[in-house]
Amino acid sequence: MKSSKPPKIVTLRLRASAAEADALRTKADKAGLTLSEFVRRAALGRRIDSAIDRQAIALLRQLGGLQKHLALHDRSHAAEYRAMHQALMAAVHAVQAAADPWRSLPEARTWGDAIVTEE
Repeated sequence: MKSSKPPKIVTLRLRASAAEADALRTKADKAGLTLSEFVRRAALGRRIDSAIDRQAIALLRQLGGLQKHLALHDRSHAAEYRAMHQALMAAVHAVQAAADPWRSLPEARTWGDAIVTEE
């Protein structure tokens, strides 16, 4: 089945400082996105998750599921399992809260002065 999305045929040029360009590339890499996709999502207010954050959240949720399984089968340590579950869920929420890629790059919202292109 073909995608109903229009093809991306327009090339845009972006001015940014060298430091901003490096920061944008780094943020795109951390998110597992091309520079073009990262800039599109950021400029259009779309969600950008770090690939590492997605992996960490998935692993924490998996650990939470395993811990829950143990808690259901070993009632003698219910309090300890409950405390561990709460700690794992707090870690998931902390990773999600820290996932904002603009948190450490507020100046990138203005885009700066150097030309950055990606094809």
